[in-house]
Amino acid sequence: SHQYRNTSKYVGKNVLIVGIGNSALDISLELAQDPNVKSVMVSCRRGTTIIPTRDGKGNPVDKRLTSRMFNYWINSAMRALLFGRLVQDVNKKFRKYGLPEPGKIFQIFFGLLTDI
Repeated sequence: SHQYRNTSKYVGKNVLIVGIGNSALDISLELAQDPNVKSVMVSCRRGTTIIPTRDGKGNPVDKRLTSRMFNYWINSAMRALLFGRLVQDVNKKFRKYGLPEPGKIFQIFFGLLTDI
């Protein structure tokens, strides 16, 4: 990621991103959105839980979750449930394409959030 600047070097190529940290996912998303890049794959050693930056409508998640209206009108248990559902839905899509399950702690935590 240190040497990555933009997608121009990857036009017409298949790209493999090694790792699943923030930089790796930012780069893979940028490459995947460029129609001139042939394909993008992400390789990771262990599973993880991906926290989405945008909801299904393209709105920033952090802005919505920290808004005064959201925090005033919705109690903390419901906020946790909504956030857990959003994370679960996003991660289902990634698991469909082979992202391994996260460690047991994350499974328990997000399982509890979505079972409320």
